[in-house]
Amino acid sequence: MKLRVKTSILVVSLAAALIVIIAGASLRYQERALRENILSGIDAVAGAASLTISGFIRDGKQNAALIATALPRQALIDDRDLSQVEKALENSITLAPRFRNGLFVLDADGRFLADFPPHPELKGVSFAFREYYQDAVRERRAVVSPPYISKRTAKPVITFAAPVISNEGKILAVLGCSVDLLAEDALGPVLKQRIGKNGYVYVMDSTRQLILHPDETRILKRDVPVGVNRVVDAAIDGFEGLGETTNSRGIAMLIGVRQVPGTSWFVAAQAPRADVLKPVEEVRWAILRVAAMSLLFALIVGLWAARKIARPVTTLHRAAAAINRELGSDSVDLSRARPAVEMLRGIDSHDEIADLARMVETLVERLGGTLGALALSAAEWERSFHAVADPIFRLDQAWRIVQLNRAAGDWLRESSAKVVGRSVVEVLFADSPPQDWPRPDMLQIGASQSELRWRANIDREERLVWEFSAIAMDDGDGRCVGVILVARDITQRLQEEEKIRALAFRDALTGLPNRLLLTDRLQQALANASRDAYGVAVMFLDLDRFKGVNDVHGHEAGDVLLKEVAQRMRRCLRSIDTLARQGGDEFVVVLPNIGSAADVITIAKKLLTVVARPVEHSGATLQVGVSIGIALYPDCAESADELLRAADAAMYRAKQDGRNTYHICDQSA
Repeated sequence: MKLRVKTSILVVSLAAALIVIIAGASLRYQERALRENILSGIDAVAGAASLTISGFIRDGKQNAALIATALPRQALIDDRDLSQVEKALENSITLAPRFRNGLFVLDADGRFLADFPPHPELKGVSFAFREYYQDAVRERRAVVSPPYISKRTAKPVITFAAPVISNEGKILAVLGCSVDLLAEDALGPVLKQRIGKNGYVYVMDSTRQLILHPDETRILKRDVPVGVNRVVDAAIDGFEGLGETTNSRGIAMLIGVRQVPGTSWFVAAQAPRADVLKPVEEVRWAILRVAAMSLLFALIVGLWAARKIARPVTTLHRAAAAINRELGSDSVDLSRARPAVEMLRGIDSHDEIADLARMVETLVERLGGTLGALALSAAEWERSFHAVADPIFRLDQAWRIVQLNRAAGDWLRESSAKVVGRSVVEVLFADSPPQDWPRPDMLQIGASQSELRWRANIDREERLVWEFSAIAMDDGDGRCVGVILVARDITQRLQEEEKIRALAFRDALTGLPNRLLLTDRLQQALANASRDAYGVAVMFLDLDRFKGVNDVHGHEAGDVLLKEVAQRMRRCLRSIDTLARQGGDEFVVVLPNIGSAADVITIAKKLLTVVARPVEHSGATLQVGVSIGIALYPDCAESADELLRAADAAMYRAKQDGRNTYHICDQSA
């Protein structure tokens, strides 16, 4: 087959292949970019709706609590004249128009007292069965009810409730604030968000009840059975993210889900897949038309170019063959190759072909040596790059992965082909990096910060802490052309450091805080109490008859008893309280944020009860008591050392009073 024919076939084939590859890649890129843009928009809508709803509930609770605080307490105590309460409710609606659906007050037993707008027929009716009343009384703070249909307006509403508490801590009444769920200043705007032509947003709770939906006939109904919509099933279990699903009406959807913080609700933003990807079909046909026209043009140009290129190449071939025959002869005489050289000089191609004949031998020799050196250097670099035990990524200016070593591939558990070209933030954190993850523009050649070091948590099979270092690469002219990112697992090192800190601040036997940590906690509690005007109590506890346990049953039994008693006492305390082992069978309890001595006595009685319960060990019954000395801040003392001494002295008084009891320090002493 002639060179001209081969060249024609080759040029046309390459052009066709190139056009097909470009067209296919362009189509795939367009489809992926469109889908990612739509999913990004869906996620943004779902996230914004989640924040809106969370803020609505938070503001509602805060406003309800503020209104409850402003109600006239004396009028609630003497409820014969409730005009002041009704006036306060009327004024509150003016200040909080979101509650215009109604403000009402229930007495401590749940009976209807007053409301605005007024509904006299409800006075005296018991609402104690309402969940919001029960939650507000039990939790003693502002709460929100599940949505329900109002009997008065036949619209979906929710009620914010807050207790009205007297200065003595007694619940006088419960304030209810009714909100029309679909009002413009409530959650109505959430339903107005649209994704494309037919996309929409809805809200559902963990019981499958629809809280919000563009179809108002479905609101507060449970018409999405288990298994119909797999993303809804996952969202009920706490899933957040993006995906594809089929909704309860059998329509394929692109969907984004976000949980609403502090509630059992989640927001779903979705759009029909067919509508979203419709532009891809139009792009596909446009690319096919352009590809067909480009292929026809390439065929014509290719045939012409092949004919023009083949003529000087044929001449070059004949001349090179002649030179090669001469060089391959037993006696090389370059003068005999002069006709072939003259033939090459006569090539009228106006390009590099005329020079190729004169440089070919030198180029081949130099190229062979250069390629050999390059291959050796590349092999050495590859071996060094992959021999490093830490994950290494070579990134471009936008921090997209260009290359990664073997350790990085093993860490990610993905092949290099699936990772290269993607953002390192997307690969490591699914596009949700930690707050301290640096911006690419923070690393600049020649700047004072040409290297960055930071730490980040990586959630894989177990939570790990990695240290990252990023070094900028320049092009020799001071311009940043890429970044070398090195990751190092420092989890074990941090754990060892934590163990060292724990040994310094924790009792080895019980795991409780030791004297050092106790002193720090007590000083912190006193500082907070001084600032916030709260009380602090310190208990000094000494086990009764513990020496007898050691003498009769041995020190191992004594250790078992100490650990069990420590666990029991810890369960009697609040999370903010501190239980520390002072040494031997002595313990200290720090109780911050104490309202009265009665609260401390209640805790002391619990401790007496749990410590007195017997402990079974190796067939023996171990039993001790405890003597408790109590010192109150600021009544008994104002400094940490003085409080501990006062509690210690009170403990000895408890011992003198017959053991297994408590004694509060003498405040007059």
